[in-house]
Amino acid sequence: MKNSFVRRVLPSAALMISAFVFTPSSAHAEPSNRDTNNKNYPQIAQADPWAAQVRRELNKYARAAGLTGYSETHDPFIGRLGRGGETDITLQLDRGVRYAIFGVCDNDCRDIDLALYDDNGRLIASDTKNDDIPIVFVTPAWNARFTIRVNMVSCSNAPCRYGVGAYGQ
Repeated sequence: MKNSFVRRVLPSAALMISAFVFTPSSAHAEPSNRDTNNKNYPQIAQADPWAAQVRRELNKYARAAGLTGYSETHDPFIGRLGRGGETDITLQLDRGVRYAIFGVCDNDCRDIDLALYDDNGRLIASDTKNDDIPIVFVTPAWNARFTIRVNMVSCSNAPCRYGVGAYGQ
């Protein structure tokens, strides 16, 4: 069974339109309590070509990254942010597992960054390069809920859709 991502919107993410939390028991996204207009992820992906594009990009990048021996550990997280918007996603990581956590975004996005924090709020890893496919690696020393901060640095046609995938070995 895959783990869940949990999303928390930061006050500076005023441009955040919506995000979806994947649950392991239902295997589909449910609207957050701030998003009452959307249905579950499969319906949104069909109606929203940008979300579907992000899902394809996650799958493509996972294959292209050559993560030999890695497998998906969490359901992907798909969300929307405007330029300069940021949000936090929390996920449970297990001690001793090597994780690759990466982000992708739609064609309107030119730069998205990821920062990974441990359960004590310490920065563990980040990818702030000027690119649209950030990746961070971590092997936790203990079981804990870690936080991924997603920052939409560049978005030419807001909101930009993005996705975060987690793989482990």
